[in-house]
Order: sequence, then structure tokens, then C-alpha cells
Amino acid sequence: MRGHEIASLTKKAKHLHYINVTHFLPVCKPSAAKLCFSCKFLYIYYGKKQLHVLYSVENGFFINFQKKDTFIMRIQLRNNDNSAFQPYMDYFPVDGCSLPLGTVLVLPGGGYSHRALHEGDPIARKFNALGYQAFVLQYRVMPDRYPAAQQDVLRAIRIIRSRAEEFRVIPDQIAVCGYSAGGHLAACAGLLHDKIVEKCGDEADNFSAEPNALLLCYPVVSVTETYTELDRPLPEGTPYRDADGKDFNPCEEVTKNTPPTFIWHTATDQTVPYPASVKFAQAMWDLENTCELHIFPRGRHGLGLGLGIKEITAWPELAAQFLESNVNFTRA
Repeated sequence: MRGHEIASLTKKAKHLHYINVTHFLPVCKPSAAKLCFSCKFLYIYYGKKQLHVLYSVENGFFINFQKKDTFIMRIQLRNNDNSAFQPYMDYFPVDGCSLPLGTVLVLPGGGYSHRALHEGDPIARKFNALGYQAFVLQYRVMPDRYPAAQQDVLRAIRIIRSRAEEFRVIPDQIAVCGYSAGGHLAACAGLLHDKIVEKCGDEADNFSAEPNALLLCYPVVSVTETYTELDRPLPEGTPYRDADGKDFNPCEEVTKNTPPTFIWHTATDQTVPYPASVKFAQAMWDLENTCELHIFPRGRHGLGLGLGIKEITAWPELAAQFLESNVNFTRA
């Protein structure tokens, strides 16, 4: 599908149910569409209404498009923020459920330079299917520095708690789910929620920013080890470093109060090696904290839902069960 064909598809998307595509060249994407190649999604937006188009891959070609209408509530984190980028989160409710449920706040990865599409909305929808309310946070990235992203996730947790009845969320059942750099950010939320100043002068300030659980997916939990292994310097001003300019390595900061944590990684990840995840888990177990760790035998970095690798596609259900069984989360 060429650029003009994508644009044509965008215009016709309201009527799209099924289409066969015989070729696909990812060029000239229209602003109205988001293409997410690694996780097999195409998103087309009409205001707040999102057309969720699924596709599958066969012999390198993209086929079998199908549409699902979804209404999303977008929540700005702050009304008085003068930043160039205004952080926000999108709310994905469980369809047809009026009861309060546990929720998952999703933090896409991207090295604090961007936010990966396939680690956002598709994850929220998966947790919806597993019975949890979900939010996707679009937090600040570089050139914003520490603690901008950390303040954003803490603010998001406070907003969810302060509006728990509106969102049909159980306020003490909020898990933060982060990928790669988003995993570092999720760990920061669990470890630094009482150390970073984040106040906006509204009702949400009165609520705790502490998450009740962490879901860490191929996370950067040792900045020092990861970038030494990659043999490249950290970018100037990176949010991986604290206010003193020191690498913030979550695996070295685990305490008895660290929330219950679920971690998954792959043994063949060449971008963020898995041993730091083992170190984080071991630190949790040494303190008799609740932690579940899965190291899958194969898979590159950034797999998201793990589509295409059967054993990895099991991780969302494993995580959902971990929340239900070990942290007493409620799901539909």
C-alpha cells in the first residue's frame, strides 16, 4: 500500500470492514493515520473517535484489514503547563462493565527520545480484553530532562485516583506497565514517588502517587550496565540520570516498600540485556517482596505484545494473573 493508498484508506475508513492488500510500502504516511508495523496495527483518527484497524502478515505482505470503533477519553495532565509538548493520557475503558476494576497505566518505551506506538494503545486494548481498565500516558521526553517524565507519571497516577469513580477504577489497584525506557520510568514511579516533587495546586495533589504494582517489560533497570554493554554514551540531559547527574539504576534502589513487580525479558535481547532484570528480581526476593520474573529464550528487543513468537504472546495473561492472584486486583 503506497502513501496515496493509505490516504485513500483513511478517507474510506468509516466504511471499512475488510480489504485485501497485495503490497505495502511504508512511505508518505498521512497525519491522520498511525502505522505500527511491529505490532500489526493501523490507527486512523477522527477527532476522539479511533478506528482500530488490525492487520496480519503473510509472506511479507499486509492483508486482512478489519476495523473496530473505539471511543477514547483524552485527559490533559495539566492546564497551566507552558511546555512545548503537553503531556496527556488516553483512557481505555472495559466495554460493557459498570463495576470498578483494577487498572493498568501503560508507559511506552523509546529511549526517552520518543514514545513507541506499538507499546501504547495495543497494550491498553489487550489489558481491556483481560478485564482491566487501561490508560496510555504520553509523557515528556528529551529535550525535557529529569524529572519531567517522572513528574508526568506521578501526576497521571494522582489524576486516576482522584477521578476513580468517574473512570470506574479501584483506587488502590493501579499498576504501571512500562517498556524499555518506559520500564525505567515505571520503576521510577515505584521507587521515587515520595521523593520527586509533583504538585499542580488542584484536588489531585491530595492523592497518593504510589503505584500498587509494577509491570516491567524488557526494562532498562540498570542504565550503567545497559549503556556500557552497548558501548555508547548516554545522551546529554537524559532522564535516565537523576538531578545530580548520576545514572539512576532501579535494580540498585529496591527497598522493602517497592511495589509487587512482574518482569519479562528475552535472553537474546541485544539492546537491553536481561541480567539487570534478574538483578532487580533477586533484590526483590532478598527482601521477601513479591516478584515474578520470566526470561523467554528468544526474541529481539521491543516486542510489545510479542506477536509472532508464540511463547511471548502469553505474557499479558501471565501479568493479568499476577495482578489478580498476587496483588488482589479485580478484573471483569
